[in-house]
Amino acid sequence: MNTDKLNSDFFMNKLFESALKDKKITKEEDLLLRSIKLNLDNYLNYLDEALSDGIISVSEHTKLLDLQNMIFQEAETTARIDQIISEDEELLLNTLKGVLLNQDNYE
Repeated sequence: MNTDKLNSDFFMNKLFESALKDKKITKEEDLLLRSIKLNLDNYLNYLDEALSDGIISVSEHTKLLDLQNMIFQEAETTARIDQIISEDEELLLNTLKGVLLNQDNYE
């Protein structure tokens, strides 16, 4: 895992690139991005803590997976606030999944 890329800016830049593919960020996308940012910060803080000793234990790995799932679930819940997941929101959710699950290869 390339730890140089594990910061909020990396994740958020990828999400903003997706959100701006149509040259605008809607209110719904903005709300989704803000929600993701808060959860990503918590995830990355825990990841830094887990990496501090150079080893991610089984329990730390389990907690990281739980945090990833929570980020996805909360993002999906936020996207569904208006009862619809738009194409733009779906693109953001897919980008989120890509950057969290595939940090080493998501350029």
